[in-house]
Amino acid sequence: MPERAGGAFAARLRALGLEIARVGRAAGLALAAGWAALIWFASSQPARTIGVATPAGSWLGNLAHAPEFGLLALLASLALPRVERWPDLSPSRRTLVFLLVLAYAAVDELHQAATPDRDPSVLDVGTDLLGAWLTLRVIAAVGGPHAEPDRVPGLFVRGLAACVAWSVLVTFLPTAFPEQAWL
Repeated sequence: MPERAGGAFAARLRALGLEIARVGRAAGLALAAGWAALIWFASSQPARTIGVATPAGSWLGNLAHAPEFGLLALLASLALPRVERWPDLSPSRRTLVFLLVLAYAAVDELHQAATPDRDPSVLDVGTDLLGAWLTLRVIAAVGGPHAEPDRVPGLFVRGLAACVAWSVLVTFLPTAFPEQAWL
């Protein structure tokens, strides 16, 4: 029974993914560039304008990095060639998207170094990459020639747990090492 439920969940995600993929490769590239520009704009805002600096607010802000860069990976994957109308997330292409997200995440953190009341953090890059990797893994599991639909629910649950745990680490580890500004 759990396999059937997992397959149904993956089938719904696949149907949604096929609808999203109708935008085409060029539109996917444009959407990814637009989302990257929105990330850049948000990173340009001084931290005090984003929200109240409480532990819960900091944790939510850190947690938000995962879906933010997961969406960037999703949109970038729409620019890839298609196999059976699905983005070709072969290992080499998945690595390419992942490396592009890594490069953008690193540049975004360096950009924050020049933004008032913002600090660059290598740990934020880790959250960004976790979100991107999980998103790419789910996309690959949902559709394409190597789909594993029964694994999708478990990927979601483990991915959410990993994002929550990492964001807790990212929120509280720097307070233990205040002399390490890059954390």
